[in-house]
Amino acid sequence: MPSSCKILAGNNTEAIQSFQLIGKPVWGIQFHPEMELEDGNTMIDDHFIRHPDERRFLANELEDAASIAVNPRIFDNFAAACSG
Repeated sequence: MPSSCKILAGNNTEAIQSFQLIGKPVWGIQFHPEMELEDGNTMIDDHFIRHPDERRFLANELEDAASIAVNPRIFDNFAAACSG
């Protein structure tokens, strides 16, 4: 990440999930907050039907209670940075 950017959110597996260009109204996100969970799960399931060998790369954070508790903070940090 260049020094001109500030990291706003991340987790144990992805250090950068959102960032802001310092001093500018420019943000980037790695996740898809607009996607419904069910649609995302269907998309992933369909992908693994076509590419079963790629399942080894899957890290499902929704299976771990601690990760589930952290995920809302990603949105809160992103929203706070966007409004502030």
